[in-house]
Amino acid sequence: MKNGKIPDPNVIHPISGYDKEIYVKPTVKSQNIIVGDFTYTCYKIINGNYCECKLEGDEDYFTNIYLGQPYEVDANAYAYEQVKRIYGDSDDLRKLYEFWMPSQPVPDDVYDSVYALIDERIQKE
Repeated sequence: MKNGKIPDPNVIHPISGYDKEIYVKPTVKSQNIIVGDFTYTCYKIINGNYCECKLEGDEDYFTNIYLGQPYEVDANAYAYEQVKRIYGDSDDLRKLYEFWMPSQPVPDDVYDSVYALIDERIQKE
């Protein structure tokens, strides 16, 4: 997480003082539905089949990898601007926007190495 602490997957609201963001796991009560804690599992479709690959890393690393993708940055910025236009700006909206934006830019070579690692691991299986 951006505050340097690993969030508790059993806590419904991961952002202290902000109740509009939730983790799903503690809300699921059915024994027929299994929800994991934090998984760093990637899936790639090869010949119409999903291939699974597990990666090592911490929450902050994978959060930045995911949120730093250009389409995620664009989507989050667009959503923020649209909500701000419709409802006005607020501290809560800015906090949510800042939470979903990467804490630091992710260089292209990092993505290249992650994608290469996924390909390598999937080929071994």
